[in-house]
Amino acid sequence: MKRTFDVTVSLVLLVVLLPLLLILALLISLESNGSVFYRSRRVGLDEREITLYKFRTMVPNRDVSGITLGKNDPRITPLGRWLRKYKLDELPQLVNVLKGDLSLVGPRPDVPGYNEIYKYYNPDHYKMKPGITSPASIHYFHEGELYQNHDDPRKEYINRTIPGKVELDREIRQYTLTDDLRVLVRSLRHMILKH
Repeated sequence: MKRTFDVTVSLVLLVVLLPLLLILALLISLESNGSVFYRSRRVGLDEREITLYKFRTMVPNRDVSGITLGKNDPRITPLGRWLRKYKLDELPQLVNVLKGDLSLVGPRPDVPGYNEIYKYYNPDHYKMKPGITSPASIHYFHEGELYQNHDDPRKEYINRTIPGKVELDREIRQYTLTDDLRVLVRSLRHMILKH
């Protein structure tokens, strides 16, 4: 049932948003050289690696740390800042949902290398299919800004952010479609009102 819901909603959104997606792709290609899309290796269900799709928001070949340092990150293009502000860079992940790599609602997939930390806080973390949004995604909407004033952003991420995310997303495995809808509505409202 959840898979049917994910596919149906994703297909409808892709059709409805197609003009916007084409415009954004054109603007990205005009702003700077490089691919319109950014592909990132992430850890999915059962710790299987997946390729996550996003609109590119950084200058090509500058994503070395894996942790974004907020709106003042020098790697982010002007258009990229706007895309991130409204989370529009995430829209290509609807394709990931169609492929079955993501659900609409589930813990955000992280880059490889943090698996053991996530499992330390929740052994069942990778038994949940990752998603485009979740309670933790809403709570950490401006996550990149948390690391701007830290000498070691990665340490802050490991010691504080990961435990917080795991705790907020712990119950997703038991979510019903009603719970998913509630999270989707909250996410949309957050995109519009809390940017």
